[in-house]
Amino acid sequence: TASVGVKHTGTVAAAEKPAIVLQYGNLFDPHSSTAVRTRALSTVGTDTWETLTVSSAPLSRDGVYDLRLQFYSTASGVEGYFSDLNIS
Repeated sequence: TASVGVKHTGTVAAAEKPAIVLQYGNLFDPHSSTAVRTRALSTVGTDTWETLTVSSAPLSRDGVYDLRLQFYSTASGVEGYFSDLNIS
């Protein structure tokens, strides 16, 4: 399980809000049947902290995990913030 605090400034489209993504398996092909991918996307408004959490069934297995904190916006002057990453 991984969790992180996120927030953004300014108005952004729903698909552009901060997100956390966890992937296990075939990291080079996210559409592979061996890849396990979970994603949590922020749902709150501007300047509001929210905790996003992702977990995946095979987390107890040995292997390589890819954890990504994602934010992008086409709006000028918008910023995204991540804080207090916790992995357990």
